[in-house]
Amino acid sequence: MKAAVLIVQPYCDAIDINLGCPQTYAKTQKIGAYLLERKDWPLIESIVAGLARAVSIPVHAKIRLCNPASATAELAVKLAAAGASVIAVHARHVSAERRRQGLAKLEWVTHIRQAIQDAGLGSRTKVISNGNVRNYADCIGNLRATGAAGVMIGEALLGDPSMLSRTNGEAPPSPAHISAEYLALCSEYTPPTASIIRQHIKTFFGSRNE
Repeated sequence: MKAAVLIVQPYCDAIDINLGCPQTYAKTQKIGAYLLERKDWPLIESIVAGLARAVSIPVHAKIRLCNPASATAELAVKLAAAGASVIAVHARHVSAERRRQGLAKLEWVTHIRQAIQDAGLGSRTKVISNGNVRNYADCIGNLRATGAAGVMIGEALLGDPSMLSRTNGEAPPSPAHISAEYLALCSEYTPPTASIIRQHIKTFFGSRNE
């Protein structure tokens, strides 16, 4: 991993370690969010610390809630102490079958941010909140509720790429309109495979919940 990071470092503003992926592949390979069990904490601490020492750009980490959720703040403090400049928190537990089951528990983002602050690491490690964002108003509400430094948006933005351009509650463009604009961009910036194009268009017509 260190060797790969050193190769891409000149082309990046930061290195992000995804410890939040819930997919079945991640479960099978014991990666992503399946490294959040307490027994694996020394491993992911060492990964963050090793990369933070090896590169001159910031190292970020994205996590989900641990089991129990109350342990998540302890892990976040350890990752901050190891050198993570940003910790993004998807405030749901890992589930390969239902990745966004129920509302994200944003109160834990607040708790994690406060724990990092109380540990004296708040000036160098910022917390980003992830979850429950469907529109621009949700972004503002998330920031106010959590006090986070920023908001991360995932599949909701894939379904509606124009979301953040509408700040006054305007209706979103139709999936057909978004698809037409996307296909026009594809003619200029060709995606690697046709399956990627199909998947994006499928997402435009699918759920817009995050």
